[in-house]
Amino acid sequence: MERHPDSALLFLQQFSVDDCRDREQKAYYNLLLTQALDKTYRSITDAPITSALAFYRHSEDSLKKAKAFFYQGRQYSEAKEYDAAVRCYLCALTAMKQLDEPKYKALC
Repeated sequence: MERHPDSALLFLQQFSVDDCRDREQKAYYNLLLTQALDKTYRSITDAPITSALAFYRHSEDSLKKAKAFFYQGRQYSEAKEYDAAVRCYLCALTAMKQLDEPKYKALC
C-alpha cells in the first residue's frame, strides 16, 4: 500500500465488500479501499469509510481506529465540512496516542 497504492487499489477493486465473511473483514476491506483511494489521489467516497469507522470506533485496535478516523476526516475535508474533519482528526490523534510504537508516537 505504501509503495504501490495504485496496484493495491487495482487488487482491491477485483473484490467486493460482499465477498467478505463478517463485519470485521468488511470493515478492514473498506478501510483499505479508502486508504488506496486517498493514496492515489482519488475522491474518498462516503459509504466505505463510514462503514469502517462504525466498526472501528469501539475497537481495541488503536491503529485501525486511528486510520478510520483519519480517513473519515479526509472525506469530510473533501466535502468542505471542516468542523467535522477536525473532530475526526482529533479522535485519530487520541487513538494514536494509545499505540506503543515509536513510529506512531512521533506523529503525535
